[in-house]
Amino acid sequence: MTTLVIFKRKITTTVFLSLLFLVVTAAENRSENPLAIDSLNRLNDLAEDFSDQGLVDSLEKYSKITYDIAKRENDYQHVLEAANRLAIIYENQGDLRRALQFYKSARDSENELYKESTAQRLLETERLKTEYTVKQAEALANQQAESRKSTLMIIGIFSLAVISKTFLLYIIIRRKKSHNKELRIVLDQVERQNLQLDEGYRFKQHLISVVAHDLRTPVASIISLLKMFEDGYLSENETKDMLQKARKEMDTLKKFLDEMLTWIVGQRDGLRSRSESFDMSTVVDETVDIYRRRAEKKKIALNVDAASAVFVRADKQMIKITMNNLLNNALKFCTADDHIDISVKRIEDGKVRVMIRDTGVGFDTKIDRKLTELSQKGVLGTWGEKATGIGLSLCILYLNANNTHLNLKSEPGEGAQFWFDLEMAYEEGTKVARK
Repeated sequence: MTTLVIFKRKITTTVFLSLLFLVVTAAENRSENPLAIDSLNRLNDLAEDFSDQGLVDSLEKYSKITYDIAKRENDYQHVLEAANRLAIIYENQGDLRRALQFYKSARDSENELYKESTAQRLLETERLKTEYTVKQAEALANQQAESRKSTLMIIGIFSLAVISKTFLLYIIIRRKKSHNKELRIVLDQVERQNLQLDEGYRFKQHLISVVAHDLRTPVASIISLLKMFEDGYLSENETKDMLQKARKEMDTLKKFLDEMLTWIVGQRDGLRSRSESFDMSTVVDETVDIYRRRAEKKKIALNVDAASAVFVRADKQMIKITMNNLLNNALKFCTADDHIDISVKRIEDGKVRVMIRDTGVGFDTKIDRKLTELSQKGVLGTWGEKATGIGLSLCILYLNANNTHLNLKSEPGEGAQFWFDLEMAYEEGTKVARK
């Protein structure tokens, strides 16, 4: 870089010296005699006065004197002025030869003046360029000596032409990318909103299904009891005993519905689990109470293996709905003399395992198949109960919301077992129990 600057300085200096030689040469041909210059100025003024007064002879005489002195002193400006006046005088007198002679002399003087002026302008221009080049070279040299960063800046200056040509294209491409990014953001937001709306709609459908699903069986059982009483199939003692059982069943159902409706109101903005500490054995007992009379009617034994005060941390109402659906599903596919075992046991890693196992008809599936594919739509229970698949779907949904999942194992004719694990907790507070 430094060598290039020195080379440019040498070229500029050469041009500068050449122009300087021309100007000096022209200056040498001109008179530097102050007396001669003063005399020419006075003679020129006198000739102009004679021109204003119309004294042609005096004008001619003093113009010739001015012309001769200026010619001798190489004062091209006064030669130009005197020659123009003499050319006009002789042209008016009809002496065209002499007029043409002085016109030619005037043009030659004008050319000399132009050359001199041009050389001076070029000299001034080159001087300014030389000063600028020298200053720029000094600045670049200083920057290069200060640090490596200055070297990069010098390279950047020489690369500026290339960068300027590509800068506009870069801006266009960048704006296009920015626009595409904003468009993708908007589309993602719209897609998320659509998913939220779809999820909200499906959740409302789930809630409606929960209410209808859990009310149908107990209400149908009570209607059947009232019809038997109305038709006189029951004695007074039998009626009293059945009414006591029905009242107990209705109390349990009312408590369940109150809790579920309160929970549904809290879920109106979408599915959200509200974790709390509760006794899982109590939830199991309440669920069994709801379905005990139905189990007795189908002659199915319900066995509970759950120690008291087995506290877990989860959304209590979601777990209640899950237990109701799993037990109801087991009852559908069991016949007389089958049994359903419900167990709640502490396992390792601070977990509690809840399992419902039956000896019913079972179904053909594999342990690794997705539960969402196990649709029971169109399948009937052992007493013709209709199965829609909603129960298992709700179980999967609610357990996932509580950071766990539903497991299953079943073979045709060998019954089925479902289980899930919950986080163990103390009765009071939120501290998790660990083994």
